[in-house]
Amino acid sequence: MKYMSFNSSCTLTAVANMLELLDINDVTDRELAKRLNLPYIFRYKENQFCAGAMNQNASIYNYYLKEMGFEFVEEELDVINLLPYLKLHPISMLGIKSESGKHAVVFLKQEADELVFLNPHYENDGKEDFLQIKTNQLSKLLEKKIMVGRIQKCHSQKMKVDFEASLEGLDIYLKEFDAFCSKPRTKYEIKERRDALFRAFAIDLIPMMEILKENTLLSLLTKFQQAIFKLIRIETETIPYDIVSKDLVEKIIDEYKRIITIKLKGEKI
Repeated sequence: MKYMSFNSSCTLTAVANMLELLDINDVTDRELAKRLNLPYIFRYKENQFCAGAMNQNASIYNYYLKEMGFEFVEEELDVINLLPYLKLHPISMLGIKSESGKHAVVFLKQEADELVFLNPHYENDGKEDFLQIKTNQLSKLLEKKIMVGRIQKCHSQKMKVDFEASLEGLDIYLKEFDAFCSKPRTKYEIKERRDALFRAFAIDLIPMMEILKENTLLSLLTKFQQAIFKLIRIETETIPYDIVSKDLVEKIIDEYKRIITIKLKGEKI
C-alpha cells in the first residue's frame, strides 16, 4: 500500500497503487511526480491554472507509463454503466465525493453486494486503507458523469513533454494576476477566483519544489502562500489590491521559468 505524502496527491497515490498491483513496486506519489515531470508542468485550461498534482489526465500519466509499455486509458461513463464496466475492469480509478471534495479511489473487486476500493490517504491518519461501499449506495457518491481510468499494456514509446507550454502558461498567469489584482476586490470576488488564480502557486507548486530541492523558488512560494492566507482571512468587504505583491509574483515566474528552461535545454541535448 502506497500512502499520500503531500496535499492533493490522492490521484498520484492511486496510480502508484495501481502500478504496485501490476508488480511495479518502486513508485510513490513523489517518485511518480518526478517521473511524470510534474514539477515542470504548468497549464492554463478552462480558466484555471494547474500545477503539480492538479495536472491529472491520461496524457500526462502516459509521459512515464508508455516508456514502460503501459498506457493510462480514460473513459467517461454514465452512472448506470459504471458497475458493469468495473466488473470487466478491476484496478480502475475514479473519483468519489468526500468531505474535502472529489477523492480518487481504485476499484478492486466486488464481494456480494459490496464494492471494495483502495483508499489513498496519509499514513497513520486514522483512515481506512480500503472502503467497502454497497452497490446501491455508490451512485450517491458520484457525479452524473464519471471519468474512469485504468492501465493496460501497449507498445513502449518515448513521449515528449511540452515544457514550452509551461512557459506560455506562466506568461498568461502574469496577465491574469495583473488584471485581477490591479484594483480592490470584494470577498466574493476573491473566493470566486481563489482556486483558479491563487491555488497553483500557494499550494500545488510547493511540494513540487520540495521534490526538486529548489529552495529559492520554494521560499518565494511560501511568501506567496502566506500573503494568500492573509488575503483570505481579511474580514472587510472590500479588499485592497496590493495585499499580494506583483513584484513577488514576477520573481516567482522568473525563477520558475529559469528552472523550466534548464529542463527544456537538457531535453534537447
